[in-house]
Amino acid sequence: MSLDFKLVQSVITDVILEQSPCMDNPGLLHGKMGISIYLFHLYKKTGKILYRDHAELLIDTIWEKAEDNVLPLDFESGLAGIAWGIKYLVKNRFIEAETDDIIYELDDKVFKFLADRKELPIDLHEGLLGYGFYLLSRLQDKEFENMTNRDFMLKRLAIDHINQIYNTMERKNDLFKEPVGFRIDWPLPLLFVLLVEFRKLRFYDRKIDITLERLSKIAFSIFPLNTSNRLYLSIVMMMIAKEMDCAQWEQHAVLLQNHINERQLLSEFPGKSIWVSNGLGGIILYLKQAGKTNKKSKMISCKAGHRILQSSLWQDISSEGKFHPKRLGLYEGIAGVGYSMLGLADP
Repeated sequence: MSLDFKLVQSVITDVILEQSPCMDNPGLLHGKMGISIYLFHLYKKTGKILYRDHAELLIDTIWEKAEDNVLPLDFESGLAGIAWGIKYLVKNRFIEAETDDIIYELDDKVFKFLADRKELPIDLHEGLLGYGFYLLSRLQDKEFENMTNRDFMLKRLAIDHINQIYNTMERKNDLFKEPVGFRIDWPLPLLFVLLVEFRKLRFYDRKIDITLERLSKIAFSIFPLNTSNRLYLSIVMMMIAKEMDCAQWEQHAVLLQNHINERQLLSEFPGKSIWVSNGLGGIILYLKQAGKTNKKSKMISCKAGHRILQSSLWQDISSEGKFHPKRLGLYEGIAGVGYSMLGLADP
């Protein structure tokens, strides 16, 4: 049975409002931090104060947990992801605060870890990608000509981080191979996004360009087997083409886009494959970026949204009453699905 967007959004939100206060995980990808981001966006969309108040309550409980010194440091469930989330909320004016002041202690713990580290894996969850997005968020909006000691330390850590990405890429470029199915944490496109965003800060351009050039040789040699991975890589490569004004990036992106069949794309996501991590929710999020100027992307995004509405998951939620806490979050849960679907019902 297919439902409508508003009803599914209501089902998602009711479950989250009821169960999220009892969650143990305060983190970004699976816990309260990610859920608060969804609720703040929902508040912005609907104007309902209840959603903002609940999001603020979650932030308060996250802070209590962070002060207990029991959290890991990683991006997935720990302090780096929480710090990224706080910066995101401030940047989008969901909360009013001086970021450096409120996450001072969180920064110190992550700084020490990154300064003492020897080697990290490449992944988003506990590795270079996750900590890279944390460092990027902390450096954005900084005035490099008027740096504090902490800003200088951030910049130094970011430079070391980019160097470690380059060294890891040189030793283990097999890490960037296409995954078996769609994965939003596929390191290759995520590294492109991270490096291009770092490049916009204009402080380590030459090494970033060299790294992008090495990665481009991998990317230009790939023609993903899965249509969903083809789409993902093409969107990211088009972003790079616009930033760097490089025809070769655009040509490869167009080549990939010309071999995307929407029926084949949707067929790669059977049943309950709706999460942001490896399902239609993740596809919609990236399509929204391309959809600002691309009518085909908007059309595929809407069809993917309607496929989500047809999922039997919504009946399962209604019949079970309770929902597993691991399925509440942003990455592999209903908050991420709800976030991806915001705006899809608009005319």
